[in-house]
This record gives sequence, structure tokens and C-alpha cells, in this order.
Amino acid sequence: VHAILLGGGRLARLRDGASDENAWQLRYGLDAVLAIPEETPVIARPQDGQTVAEVLPLGRFTDPGSVRGFQALNDGVMGGVSEGGLGFSTAEECAVFAGIVRTEYNGGFSSVRLQDDYPDVSGYTGFYLDCQSSDPSKVWSLVIKDVAAVMQQTNFKAQFQAPGPGAFGRVLIPFAALGPPERFGRPVQRPGMDWAALGEVGL
Repeated sequence: VHAILLGGGRLARLRDGASDENAWQLRYGLDAVLAIPEETPVIARPQDGQTVAEVLPLGRFTDPGSVRGFQALNDGVMGGVSEGGLGFSTAEECAVFAGIVRTEYNGGFSSVRLQDDYPDVSGYTGFYLDCQSSDPSKVWSLVIKDVAAVMQQTNFKAQFQAPGPGAFGRVLIPFAALGPPERFGRPVQRPGMDWAALGEVGL
């Protein structure tokens, strides 16, 4: 966008007193911006044989107390009627995110979030999740916020798929896979994620 409009582009050609020509230069510039193809989001998938050189566990789900800090955030904030939350299965000794997503009344999402005093993760390159899904075709979102984004209600998201039922698999999500900052699906103008000030993690 910068190259199209500013870096020798259309806006650099505007001249005082040439209103008609300037209008066309702006029109051509906006047409060129709209023609930029949207990037297809990268979906992280489980792969066999993945290794992690160094890990810093942000959460271990070992007992019912390990899920108590998570807060459900469902589409009721937008008038929807979806239900969901995070519980703990003593039989399987793991956290279970379960619910029903419904699209009525502008709804369509269910999530859980945990705000915490997280360590500085700027020396790392990504997240990993040991997980499984009742439906391996479903696409999930990892939702990340730094401390400023928590205050601004801004999200950074990365999509992933979990292996099917039967066995846990490890999914690696590079920091670079996170999309641009957004709020309710709309782009937000702000700096990139501050990995030294991680404030919230969610699904």
C-alpha cells in the first residue's frame, strides 16, 4: 500500500491547482489498493516428529484447579446464543473445551481466555499445543494479546487444526503465523505484538 500510494506512487503525483488530475490519481491509487489480493491464512496442523529445542510452559492442565482462571467469552456479547467453556476431565486428565456454536442472531463463536502474569516470551519463536479434537476438520483459533491489546480489546489470531480423537498430537504455531491486529474482525491500526508483555491467551 505504501509503495502504491506514497513511495513514488499516486499520492506523490498530486499537484497544487490540478484538482481534476488529482482526483483521478486518487481513484487509480484506491483501485490499485483494492486489487491487492487478500492473504490466505496459514492453518497450523499436527505433524509427526516435530521437535522443540527449548520450551517455556505457559499452562499445564493437570487438575481441576488448572482451568479455573479461564473465562468464557461467547457470542452473547454480540447478541448470539452460542455456549461454551473450559472444564477438566478427571477420566482423561486433561482440559476439555466444549460447547455448541450457533449462528442465530449474528452469533457464531465460542471462546475461552486467560489473563495472567505471563513471562517474557520474546526469546521464543512460537507456541505449541498438545491437543486433540472430536472433529479434526474443525479449524480453531489461538487468540493472543499483549498487555496493551487487553486494554484495547484487540486480538492477534492464528488458525490451527487438532488431531482427531484417540491420541494427543502436538501443534506448533509460529509467532509469524499470527494475523494482523483486529477487533471484531475489523483491522486495527497499532504496532505488532509485544512478546515481552504477553497479557492474554485464549482459544
